[in-house]
Amino acid sequence: MFQPETFEIFTPRVYPLRALAATLRLINNKEDTSQVYRVTSSLDGPTIERAYQIFRSDPMGAEYLASGRELRDVLSDRDALRALPENSFGRAYLDFVESEGLSPEGFQTEMDGSGEVFDEAGPERQKFLYRVRHTHDLLHVLTGYGRDMIGELCLLAFTRRISGSRALALIVALGQFKAISVFKGYPVRAALKEGGQLGLATERLLLQRWEDLLPLPIETVRERLNIGRPEIYLSIKEKAATRDRDYRQTLTAAEAA
Repeated sequence: MFQPETFEIFTPRVYPLRALAATLRLINNKEDTSQVYRVTSSLDGPTIERAYQIFRSDPMGAEYLASGRELRDVLSDRDALRALPENSFGRAYLDFVESEGLSPEGFQTEMDGSGEVFDEAGPERQKFLYRVRHTHDLLHVLTGYGRDMIGELCLLAFTRRISGSRALALIVALGQFKAISVFKGYPVRAALKEGGQLGLATERLLLQRWEDLLPLPIETVRERLNIGRPEIYLSIKEKAATRDRDYRQTLTAAEAA
């Protein structure tokens, strides 16, 4: 059985060439999320460590790290999410993952098999990082960004301006050229710029009690976190989804030929 090359996420060293190679592999296959972690490990060790220290110094963060709870367990409880009010954040999240064929369990399996190790970082940092990653689909729901190529890049641009991640900056910078070539005539650059501006305007997302926000009306959560509407992206969302699907089908057919 193939075993991926292992790598540490929390490392003070920076590996630009390794990051570039992983970014190019990701752009070629956006579903290969393990490449995101490899880019992150190559560029963002100090950035992630700073975020971890901020999180653990906050009472909410310290309490979460000391508990036996995991955010993914809450997001995996579909019966509890389905019992929430129809206009709630949690129900919107459930609708999103079910319509997209996603699950926190599947995402966790991807992370477990990515090759990343936490031998030096330890279990507390691992728990913190997994919490941060499991917010990705929550942010898809709150922002309205879809899972097409433009939507994913816009969400990374949004997240990058919040986190200061050099890894996400590299992925967005190189990914936009691929998106421009695939989505000819679409306002790719304008949509990415809008995503970054919306990210800058948000409240600090790192320290949010996501578990407590799920029962609230989704518009209340957006207002509380100051997450605005990505008007440029939303104006092309349906067409972008169709174009993305056609592009993927063309690639699949070419590979099968």
